[in-house]
Amino acid sequence: MGKKSKTWLLVLIIFVIILGFYFLVYRNIVLRTEYYNGKIKALRTQVQIKTRIARKLNEYRAELGEIKEAFSKFSAYLSKPSEISDYLVEIGNILTNYHITPLVFRPGEEKFENGKVYGIFPIDLEIKCDYFTLIKVLDRFENGNKLVYVEEISLESSDKNSVDAKMRLSLLLQKEGVKF
Repeated sequence: MGKKSKTWLLVLIIFVIILGFYFLVYRNIVLRTEYYNGKIKALRTQVQIKTRIARKLNEYRAELGEIKEAFSKFSAYLSKPSEISDYLVEIGNILTNYHITPLVFRPGEEKFENGKVYGIFPIDLEIKCDYFTLIKVLDRFENGNKLVYVEEISLESSDKNSVDAKMRLSLLLQKEGVKF
């Protein structure tokens, strides 16, 4: 083997070693570095987002406190299922105060939708009275200490001075044990 052949063989061996090093070692290092650089960039973005949120944390806590306070004030106007009988007595007292004997006074069943903390308790009420007394009765319902809304009302006049009023009231309820 000549000197020229040995030189070419040495160059070929060095080239194979460099090529092997590139494909087996260097390329994997570059690919892993790019992968980790992408991960670092994503983590930096997340840290920036979390930092912005953390800066506003006290503001969010204050807002949450205001919301809880508003809900607790609102909650005082909601009846608990255990208070339904008290409200039915209150309706009876309102009608008695205005010398009204109900033609129909039919409480329904409390209804809570799945997963909801608020529900309703429907009451069907039919009374016969004059228009002004009806307005006073509705005003007492409106100005009571619990939230009640008149879901339906139909009026039929039987003579000049009296009206047959058919109403569907709903007492707004809050599940027992729910606190704000």
